[in-house]
Amino acid sequence: MTNDELKAAIAQCNCPECQALTGLLEEAGAKLMISTLRGGRFCEMAVVAAAGARGIPADEVVRKRRQYAQHLGIELKGSTQDGDEPGHIRWAIKYSNHNTDANDPNGRVNLGRARASEQDGRLFLTWTANAKPRFVSVPFYVEQDGSKTLFLPTLATANGFQIGAKDDERWVGDYWQALGDVLAMAAPRFRRPNGAGNRGIVTCRPGDREDVKFSYIAGLIGQVSHG
Repeated sequence: MTNDELKAAIAQCNCPECQALTGLLEEAGAKLMISTLRGGRFCEMAVVAAAGARGIPADEVVRKRRQYAQHLGIELKGSTQDGDEPGHIRWAIKYSNHNTDANDPNGRVNLGRARASEQDGRLFLTWTANAKPRFVSVPFYVEQDGSKTLFLPTLATANGFQIGAKDDERWVGDYWQALGDVLAMAAPRFRRPNGAGNRGIVTCRPGDREDVKFSYIAGLIGQVSHG
């Protein structure tokens, strides 16, 4: 994978980390190197930014950074890139472009308008977005009564999302992964409850998609996970 391919994959991905990283770069104007060989910094920034205003416990950052790198298909190497502490975000807290008086022997981290901080064991990377709301393309099925059933987090069961054609179905626990898999199908197929409550397979017509606000989907995920 080249660096350009990596950047394109991030821009097209709907997972919270990729969305947050895109926002950090485009909305906040951060200057981060997106590289297959040096992914520790931007992966760590992505997972902290994805936590939003609630922040993320410091002891969860490393695990999620590694999971995100695996999701992107890149390998983190070396004590700096793949250390056991959230050193990248803490370096940014100490040596960002906002700390103009800090001694920065290895160069500042340019976060643009974003600000990194740590409080009560939680790490934060936030900014005020001036850009338009982000939208996600979601496939839909047209029911017999003309209504649309969109592939949204509300279709989750205790086992996740059941997608694919008959005799070739699979369960996917994560919504964003399931959405990506469904979108990759020539004719998206998934199970949903009909009027009688039976979960039947529906097949969407190619191109039947609707743009849904990312923030709305994220809210549904939160409701489902806490329901």
